[in-house]
Amino acid sequence: NMEMFLTCLVTCHTVMREPGSCKHKHQEKYLASSPDEAAILKGVEAAFGWSFIGRDAQNVYINTGGADLNTSANNNKKFRFLRLFEFTSERRRMSIVLEHDATVFVFAKGADDVMFARALLGNENENMKGALDGFAKTGMRTLTFAYKQMTLAEYEESEKSCEQLEVNWTILGVTAVEDKLQDGATDTLKMLRQAGMSVWLLT
Repeated sequence: NMEMFLTCLVTCHTVMREPGSCKHKHQEKYLASSPDEAAILKGVEAAFGWSFIGRDAQNVYINTGGADLNTSANNNKKFRFLRLFEFTSERRRMSIVLEHDATVFVFAKGADDVMFARALLGNENENMKGALDGFAKTGMRTLTFAYKQMTLAEYEESEKSCEQLEVNWTILGVTAVEDKLQDGATDTLKMLRQAGMSVWLLT
């Protein structure tokens, strides 16, 4: 389901949009604690035209292919924000719970072993696993994306806990981001060495 995969990519993150950067989607600026999250959003926008517009306390806004975020209202979509389960080193995954037209979606991403372990039985895609292995061998950082949906009534009757919501989902796809040093890191290390300083690099 390509549409659901793209929706997951542009909603399942903690990125914020820089104020005033929404006039034209090709000039967007993302405020992200993780460079991978910003890279994925930029890649989706460049390849498919889908964009993350922004978020507030109640909603998450995306654009599904309009050239101008302010004028392409027909391509704008709003999801009501319900809950966020953040990524931690112990959980190794994150998920966001959103509602649209009385349907609740749990969009999630995380380490491949964690995500596949929580997927529906029979939803193991060997092609995706093969792609993950190939990406990992070339040193790329990978993520697996998944989702599940339910009616709003079913969600309201649930415990709304991560253990109840983050199970039996459908695997949508995987991403890979090249593992590169941050901008300016190489030049900074060279200058430190030229100044006679010893440098230890921990990864």
